[in-house]
Amino acid sequence: GATGVTISGAGPTMLAVCRPTTQQDVALAMVDAFDDNGVEATAFQTRVGEGTTVYDD
Repeated sequence: GATGVTISGAGPTMLAVCRPTTQQDVALAMVDAFDDNGVEATAFQTRVGEGTTVYDD
């Protein structure tokens, strides 16, 4: 259900990009897959922020 997955840097982080309607299913599937292989994992669900503003002095 994810539209993309990546490993973040050298750290122990994976990031999945998905639609809001599949977010929970993707998180659970990833945690379950790690658990099945004896790796402890925690999922955090979030969303894309509003962006940023650049001010020119």
